[in-house]
Amino acid sequence: MHRSVTWGAVLALAGAIMSPLRAEPVLQLRTTLDDPKACGSQFDSANPNVSANTYATIASDVNYTIEAGDYLEYDVLIPAESTFAAGSVDFNLSAAPKAGNNGATLRDSFVAIDQWGLFAHPASNYATLSTRTTQVCGPDGKAQDVPVFQRGQWFTRRIDLSPLRVDADGNPISISGIMLAIDEHNTTMLQDVCPDPNNPTAIALFRNVNIKNRDAAGKEVVKRAIFNGEAKLPSGEATLDVTGDKAIGQVSVIDYKPATTPGNDTGTGTGTGTGTGTGTGTGTGTTNPAP
Repeated sequence: MHRSVTWGAVLALAGAIMSPLRAEPVLQLRTTLDDPKACGSQFDSANPNVSANTYATIASDVNYTIEAGDYLEYDVLIPAESTFAAGSVDFNLSAAPKAGNNGATLRDSFVAIDQWGLFAHPASNYATLSTRTTQVCGPDGKAQDVPVFQRGQWFTRRIDLSPLRVDADGNPISISGIMLAIDEHNTTMLQDVCPDPNNPTAIALFRNVNIKNRDAAGKEVVKRAIFNGEAKLPSGEATLDVTGDKAIGQVSVIDYKPATTPGNDTGTGTGTGTGTGTGTGTGTGTTNPAP
């Protein structure tokens, strides 16, 4: 068992234990696969992989220029009822980065890796982190070891964007679009995550989505806020319907409330949709499929 200590998380959770549970607005990407039995493998010619994904653009015309020291940070939660433990934030870029890249996206970069060693690609399987532990503050106020990933629990990803800041000619690269994505296959890094063949529904929740850096004093600063509990998507829509590759999905803002206090969470929670205003606030989109 691997172990890492994150005392910032310990302090944050200690404060949360002293506060009453309350619902918070979070982003939900809910995808229905056409056929969860059809997944396949990139390593089995007799049973080749079948592409199934949804890539939902929640913000376009972002025009954020990546700078040295920038990193993407977000919390992700996979509910118990999801058919697999995958789903991520993805970017469209203005050009293919010079360093370790196979295209003009975050997901196709070999150097876009989080602090746990997983690729940024939405086909990364979070279940592989279930045998690694970190320390949190338990209900008795004492530190306790818990898995880095558990279904029904939030965990934080930090992905260094610095290697993506220039193209092959040394020109600066900007983020043009931001997506939430679910995918069965990472054909760049040759990784597969297959669903429960009896469950067509994949769900991933996201909160505290930001691009961050540090100032001259070493203090963490938000360079571009993407989603932090607003009532609508970054695009201004209440919901976004997306047609993917052998899948359909919807992004919405839901009110999520954990069932128990942090540090003693049984992995359950409740969520209800939200919406305000007089308009419908809906949108439609098409997938931006992985290569």
